Amino acid sequence: MNWREEHTQCLHRKKDGTRCQLDTAPGDFACRHHTIAVNDFIEDPMAVIAKFRQYFPKNHHPACDRKGQNDCDCPDRTFGELAGLAYQRAARTSLQRTRLHRAMVREEMRYRTDLIRRYYNSIDESHLWLGMPNPKWRQIRYFVWNDEEERMIVKKHDRSIRNKTQLLKLLRREAPHHVYYTTSQFRNPAEVGPDPFSKSGRDKYIKKNAKRLARKEGKTKDKKRIKELMYPVSQWSDYGNAFIEQEMYFDVDYEMETFQESAQETLRLAEFYETINHNGCDKDVHYVFSGGKGFHMVDFGYSVRKSHGDKYSDRIARTIAFEKEKSGLFKGAAFAAMDMSRRYKKRLIKRIRKQGILLDYEVTVDPRRIIRLPGTIHGKRGRVCRIIDKNDLHNFDPGPTLW
Repeated sequence: MNWREEHTQCLHRKKDGTRCQLDTAPGDFACRHHTIAVNDFIEDPMAVIAKFRQYFPKNHHPACDRKGQNDCDCPDRTFGELAGLAYQRAARTSLQRTRLHRAMVREEMRYRTDLIRRYYNSIDESHLWLGMPNPKWRQIRYFVWNDEEERMIVKKHDRSIRNKTQLLKLLRREAPHHVYYTTSQFRNPAEVGPDPFSKSGRDKYIKKNAKRLARKEGKTKDKKRIKELMYPVSQWSDYGNAFIEQEMYFDVDYEMETFQESAQETLRLAEFYETINHNGCDKDVHYVFSGGKGFHMVDFGYSVRKSHGDKYSDRIARTIAFEKEKSGLFKGAAFAAMDMSRRYKKRLIKRIRKQGILLDYEVTVDPRRIIRLPGTIHGKRGRVCRIIDKNDLHNFDPGPTLW
């Protein structure tokens, strides 16, 4: 195939390592969306700056949770800032497209994977942690380096992790760079998928549910049958999405200059959280060093059922009735419990924001979020994510790295 005379696939690799699926015009090697390299900047700098401005127009506050939508009140970037950042991105893009850079990344990731595998082979179960309530109802998700595709791929464990023996076996076999668990408990965690009642997850959920129904009929690869099973809505299933419980999670993980700044922010959060009273819940707070630059604070004592006490059943029934009237769909007790948990935590987050405490607010609110598993390696920094004592935050030592 002569790329100068025929259409070819765009060579740009996205942030997740996958290659752009669009075709390019004859004589080009990047589609119109990805003409953002140095040669494109030299040829038409205004066009490259305009593309950068389309996605990154604002100087967002660290605590802003509208960075993807850009519909917040954060100040706009000046033209000079946009030009400088667009050129930096162009230089980085050009570098990433070279064979030498790809070869260097490949060797670096092989080296890190080897070190991670050696670490997991050198430890025993006493170095691991499964102290969250009911680990068997959590989905374990992990990132591994794929040498053939030259990118990180996400996998989920096909069954529940019930003990440290199973966890250690998984870590030694896969040598994952990152390991996470779901902050919520689900009835069938291995099959947890997109939220069928969210704007972004609805279509994904419909398709996944249709594939599951087709698999039960023995027609896994029958695209026509899968399309038929996508509708009507009455055939939707809560399989794998039956929410049970979510504890209280806080992720203090913004880019700060030093570990001490992150530690001080965590201490501020801890001090404020001591003033919070969840009705009927005994606090069981744990502190976690993520292995990167941030910390997690987790209260395993919180429960949406306990916090609502005797009124829990009545509020579940009212939530189901309200959603039935609003959307015409019977969403069930699992959805009602998840919705009650989300609404309670949104109110708590508003109080935290008023205090000026910086953290990833969506991790606390979103029942489908994942968080790093203590005892595993942080694949970027090379440090072990671990449980720490609150007193360690006053003079924190991050410890050694693997590389």
